Amino acid sequence: MVFFESPKGTVRVELGNRYLAALYAWLLPGAGHFYQGRYAKGLLFSLTILTVYFVGFWLGDGRVVYASFKQNDVRWQFFVQCLVGAPTFPAIVQATAGSENAPPLWIRNYRYPPNQAGRPAFSRIEDPAEVERLGAAAIPDGFMAAPYGEVTLSEPDVLSAWHAELGHLFDIATLYTFVAGLLNLLVIYDAFAGPGMLFEGDEEDEENPSDDAETTAKTAEPKDAATSPKSGESKD
Repeated sequence: MVFFESPKGTVRVELGNRYLAALYAWLLPGAGHFYQGRYAKGLLFSLTILTVYFVGFWLGDGRVVYASFKQNDVRWQFFVQCLVGAPTFPAIVQATAGSENAPPLWIRNYRYPPNQAGRPAFSRIEDPAEVERLGAAAIPDGFMAAPYGEVTLSEPDVLSAWHAELGHLFDIATLYTFVAGLLNLLVIYDAFAGPGMLFEGDEEDEENPSDDAETTAKTAEPKDAATSPKSGESKD
């Protein structure tokens, strides 16, 4: 059992297994503090970080949290987003479950392929009958999956369609989920190392509380002697 104790012993926190606490804190924000019995902090961290994360997730229509290492789409932001833990696990599963050109595991909607008369390339298909008509040519959009197909810098693709549909919200949502990951990194450290102590008061004053009283008494003695009349003197 590991304890955190402040330098003067006024604060003592049971950290338990610090490595296990850090693991819990990564799996779910605040869980490591609940494990340590620090319920107020655990609730605060959980509500704050998960709110920031899911607001960003909602703003981005669930498309800004995904793992991708394909050409022209290395999603480096995910390395920070995944610090939120379990809420990002579907993206990890989508990235590792199949090959690069395999359809995603959980499909949320389909898109038109290029060269469809009267239909913008990579626009969303709203009619289920159109999906049946296109068959395998329909492009799948997966839940927390990387954009399907190649990502180019000059031609339309699924990623460019996401940006066109979301506009500036794509970047704002990415920022929200990114900040949530950074915040949980601090929470993981707090669960591992214990609370930070800025100060505990003036140590010297508390250890020697009589010093000031003695100094005051010595200063006052000459003043009293100077103002009191000497014995045997008479007043005029």
